Amino acid sequence: MFSIAKESPMKGNFTRRLLICAASAGALFHSMGLAQAAEADYPSRPIRLIVPFATGGGVDLLARVFAKDLGDRLGQSVVVENKAGAGGNIGMGMTAKAPADGYTIVMVSSTFVINPFLYASVPYDAKTSFAPIINLVGAPTVLVANPKSGVQSVQQLFDIAKRKPDSLNYASAGIGTSQHLAGELLRMSGLEWAHIPYNGAGPSVAAVLSNEVPFGFSSLPAVSGHIKTGHLRALAVTTRQRDPSLPDVPTFVEAGYPKVVVEYFQALLAPAGTPAAIVDRLARVSNDILRSPEMAKQISDMGFTVIGGTPAEFAAQIDSELIKWKEVVAASGAKVE
Repeated sequence: MFSIAKESPMKGNFTRRLLICAASAGALFHSMGLAQAAEADYPSRPIRLIVPFATGGGVDLLARVFAKDLGDRLGQSVVVENKAGAGGNIGMGMTAKAPADGYTIVMVSSTFVINPFLYASVPYDAKTSFAPIINLVGAPTVLVANPKSGVQSVQQLFDIAKRKPDSLNYASAGIGTSQHLAGELLRMSGLEWAHIPYNGAGPSVAAVLSNEVPFGFSSLPAVSGHIKTGHLRALAVTTRQRDPSLPDVPTFVEAGYPKVVVEYFQALLAPAGTPAAIVDRLARVSNDILRSPEMAKQISDMGFTVIGGTPAEFAAQIDSELIKWKEVVAASGAKVE
């Protein structure tokens, strides 16, 4: 008589576990293979470049120029989509929730690291919602004066404030803008003056031109023409180094106020979880574009300075900017509902 040996329960369970592990490993390697194939083929369709501001502004103008070169080099069109509103929060929130596949990226400005402290809530986390790609360009914020004020240096402002407390005002493009907070940094350095917010760069610059408010902080692109014609006097810039287009204008650091540094930037982000290979490729191609003489000239003509760099460098900058602006916004008391 023949008998069939039964498999022991322990051996059967072990065999099933082996089969399950093998199947799981196979699925993992298969998914990894698909991911690698997708990255190797990237991009295989058009890319959306979200601009979280209205058309015609500095971010939009750079995005449209940059998108064309980026598309040409990647071999796919890069389509600019303006998603304005809530100081950029709407477009940045949309990008944070987009698929992390490299087909949705966003061009942000410095408001990206300011808004989390300015608004009661924002639809993204500046540290965890995005994969930093590259800091593209920078521009100084400039303290300008109406020539009728007679003020020719930052030190003269402090002298006036000592002689006539509460006599000084400055204009900015609005509450919570980098221009407003540059003024707050100067106030935190000991200058007593009042903030007069306007609805955008145009009205704030017009106020200083008309001497409605004798002083103002503005982005360089918005005032460079008026400085060249002598209708406005540049007193200092907020970058750590002098701006090449204003070689005779000192930095606030040189003037003796090392905390008054505002490194305005315009940069690219992708949704968190975007494959590192795709992020690195976008950064590498972007750096190549920034190095081209044609793009460098266009950037200079717009009043910006080429920055460039690696995703890791931009991530480190984001961390330091968040620490800084948390303190400055808190000290200013600025809030947007």
